[in-house]
Amino acid sequence: MDNKMHIKSLESNVEIVENLSNYGINIEYFGFLFQANIRVKKSNVILIEKILEIEVPLEVNTYKQKNNFSLLCLGPDEWLFVAPLEQRKKIMLDKIYKNDSQFISFVDVSFNRKIIRMSGKNILKLFSALTSFQVDKMSDRACSNTMLAKSQVILQCIKEKEIYNIFVRSSFSRYLVDAIIDQSKFFSNCYD
Repeated sequence: MDNKMHIKSLESNVEIVENLSNYGINIEYFGFLFQANIRVKKSNVILIEKILEIEVPLEVNTYKQKNNFSLLCLGPDEWLFVAPLEQRKKIMLDKIYKNDSQFISFVDVSFNRKIIRMSGKNILKLFSALTSFQVDKMSDRACSNTMLAKSQVILQCIKEKEIYNIFVRSSFSRYLVDAIIDQSKFFSNCYD
């Protein structure tokens, strides 16, 4: 996926970003995905499963995945549904609007956050410089609201200690990428 050029910071530092793979750090930009914030009482969670046809994680800071869909449990009554952006209209029209329920709230937040994927054998060293959150303690299928370089993010562990998705507010995405690149420059100089 060559979407990384959409963030100006990545565009102006393409050589640096590509060179980071030599140091065990990879950055990939996904841009926007379809994201729906869901609120429902636990007693009505079955409605989410019925409407979206995905198992609902009940433990906070975990997520379930089915095909290209993810459902992140952000709180006792809050979930974030994530899917490819091109499926947004179909999901909203065919699944959510057709199953209108007074017991569940769906809010399309697709353009609130951009998604950056970070991976590599040295990614935990980089994260340790950007956050006090113990990323190394996250297991597969874990997610968390946390701070990364002083920006609020949702961190999703795709593969323990190797692959992470970072959901960052659009207005902070450039700042976060700049901070990642700045720290990566220091990081790469230290490990030459």
